[in-house]
Amino acid sequence: MPIGPIFRALMRNKTGTFLLVVQIALTLAVLMNAVALMIRSNELISQDTGVEQTNLVMLRHAAFDAAYDQPSYREARLKEDLDVLRRIEGVVSVAAANGAPSVNTWSEIMSVPGTEERLIEHLASTYHSSDQFLIAIGVALAEGRNFRPEEVSFNENGIKQAASNSVIISKTLGDRLYPDGNALGQQIEVSGELKTIIGLTESFEATIPYFAFFGIPVDAFALYPSHYDSTFIQFLVRVEDGRAEELKTTIASKLLEADSGRELTDIRTLEEARTSMTGLLEYANLVLGAISGLLVLVTGLGIFGLASFSVAKRRKQIGTRRALGASQLGIVLHFLTENMLITLGGIVLGLLLGLGLNFVLTTLGLTRISAIAVAGCIAFIAILGALAVLAPALQAARVSPAVATRTV
Repeated sequence: MPIGPIFRALMRNKTGTFLLVVQIALTLAVLMNAVALMIRSNELISQDTGVEQTNLVMLRHAAFDAAYDQPSYREARLKEDLDVLRRIEGVVSVAAANGAPSVNTWSEIMSVPGTEERLIEHLASTYHSSDQFLIAIGVALAEGRNFRPEEVSFNENGIKQAASNSVIISKTLGDRLYPDGNALGQQIEVSGELKTIIGLTESFEATIPYFAFFGIPVDAFALYPSHYDSTFIQFLVRVEDGRAEELKTTIASKLLEADSGRELTDIRTLEEARTSMTGLLEYANLVLGAISGLLVLVTGLGIFGLASFSVAKRRKQIGTRRALGASQLGIVLHFLTENMLITLGGIVLGLLLGLGLNFVLTTLGLTRISAIAVAGCIAFIAILGALAVLAPALQAARVSPAVATRTV
């Protein structure tokens, strides 16, 4: 099939051809990045969190009684609450903290002492709790040791006010701070304080999963030895396997029996809390899918419309070609080739736009598109173009040679 004459024929309708090329390009650019985001979303939704989810009951304590205004009362109340929870039959471990894995938003940037680096890769999800925290969430130490009971003090800020300068961090964070793998026993600087790394945990999802879209490491974790002093506390209660639903009511009622001057909210398992968080990603996928689908539909209709207009406008020319011996297959191939040239132009322009947009997104911390996703989107657009023009091409092939002899 000669490309030159077909290309020159297309140039007789420069405006329509150009607009369709741009439409295809924009569709491809948006589709590429939407697919990249949806793939990454699904990875985050389905990834292994590395923590106990189904058997970890969480609840928030919000005090309103005036007695809680006294630090001594808050400390005594917290100790008694922890004892009350531990005495419940079926409870394995209990911790009180400022947050929980997969839902925590507290964070601090760490650095190696003596350096001026303040990198987002060194941003760690920050927890203030006791030696029971890791046991409650089911995370093991990879190296080093847990806090000793005497290291855990009662204060509001486990970084600034802690009685010990010890810190436990995730091994992934330790490797980023000390790439040679010797983080254990080293010091880190955080909020102007020097801390000594006494333990390195196995990697786990320490904060909200969709933070990964913005380049925030979700596996970076730091635990400071502090019974958290606040009127708002997150209790983490690990129970025996399969007993979470059964014990939710018991846990709440026992705490309220001990002190009714507070409100207990968000009583749910960590699995339920994370599902609520990842629901935002699922909704975003739905929106991106709907927008991409509409763009694809509009582009397909655009290709179909231009091809149909071209057939209607050139019926006499098509009839002449048929009278001169052109086969029906030759007519179909002619219009498919026209569409191929338009689609190819849109793909080239769309590829440049899509990769450019993805580069901008990655500088903001969002996900990089894979070569497989790019190839898949290109193939999809090419198939869409061929299918959209097929009906008009078949219609053109059915034009009778007698049309050439008619006068208007």
